[in-house]
Amino acid sequence: MLLVLIGSLILMGTAFTLLARAAGMSRVRTKDTLAQIDTYGFSVTAAETAPAGAARSLVDAVATLLGQAWELMANHLSAFRTRAIVAATSSESHFLMSFA
Repeated sequence: MLLVLIGSLILMGTAFTLLARAAGMSRVRTKDTLAQIDTYGFSVTAAETAPAGAARSLVDAVATLLGQAWELMANHLSAFRTRAIVAATSSESHFLMSFA
């Protein structure tokens, strides 16, 4: 069980690292392309640029989505545990009453 946990943590860390690198690479490539276009004399006006908070809002949206998924999973797990405890308690009392 511990080995599975360690393996899953390593895989999640690797996935996060690769996603971060992919996001960074696209930004670098876009920056290089815009620099090349600028050398030809074209310019971008302020109205055409993307807002600075676009990446922040994307991260916030992903964090919200993950939080909602975690909350849903925790609620289901809590309900399952409650049902399991009730089932175990009722079957135990039924079992003990059969000997009385």
